Amino acid sequence: MLVIPLALVDELLRQAVREGPREACGLLFGRSSGDHRNVAWIAELTNVATAPDAAFEMDPAGVLRREREGARRGLRQVGCYHSHPATSPRPSRRDTEGARQVLDDRGNRSYVIVGPQEHGVRTYVLRGGALVPELLVISRASLTLDSEATCR
Repeated sequence: MLVIPLALVDELLRQAVREGPREACGLLFGRSSGDHRNVAWIAELTNVATAPDAAFEMDPAGVLRREREGARRGLRQVGCYHSHPATSPRPSRRDTEGARQVLDDRGNRSYVIVGPQEHGVRTYVLRGGALVPELLVISRASLTLDSEATCR
């Protein structure tokens, strides 16, 4: 299950619209416990794909910078996201192949697809080599982070 504050969902949609027709992309940081993930911060990244209107590839140097920044904030990566500017937020064959390269098959990180045309956000996990839907909970409150914070 992925829990994300409404304000961050709005941020994902704004980025997708702003970067269209290119695919927007980035990382999700927060806290996790088992298959329950809470998003506290969205880290936008540059899409360096050779055809960014049809695919996404995260800037590797940007990923490293964002990972360090997340660690400084006391957060860990709980997932990644990208947009489908002209299609629905459902995984393509290319999405599934890419997810197999970067996610493990235990479903411990979320794979979010933003569809600005439908004003939609969907989330998936990798299980059995396939991207399968996971429960998305949009909360009104932000995740409060302190040394005692846990995922519930």
